Amino acid sequence: MSRASLAGQVAILVIGRTRPAAPRCKEWILTLLARFRVAIYQVIVIDKPWYAPRSAVLSELRRFTGAGHDRRVLLEWYTVFADSFGIARDDDPRLVVMDRHGIVRLLLRGSLTAQRFALLRQTVAGLLSGEVPGRRAAARDP
Repeated sequence: MSRASLAGQVAILVIGRTRPAAPRCKEWILTLLARFRVAIYQVIVIDKPWYAPRSAVLSELRRFTGAGHDRRVLLEWYTVFADSFGIARDDDPRLVVMDRHGIVRLLLRGSLTAQRFALLRQTVAGLLSGEVPGRRAAARDP
């Protein structure tokens, strides 16, 4: 998947680069799926050691994501996708909202607080109604 492949739709991506980020990413995904009707994906960046068998990694991921959510999970075996969003390798999940043109309109980092959720809801509602922020830069974390 690339940023261009998401064009034409409002999309929310929850991106995690480390194993400790995974539970919080999953929490965000479950919350978002219950409240939004846009394209929502969890992007798991797998920067695995060369000696870890790919089948073992996939097996663990299937157990973690659970039934019914596997179509919402995108795997990145390298770091090109996360790097294209400027996401550092740390334990914080990132939430990225992209407009129909593939432009990042919101970038959040860390826990899903009430303030961040309100900003997310406002951003998505604006994009769905056709409002486009006047600047091309993404809104940053409050």
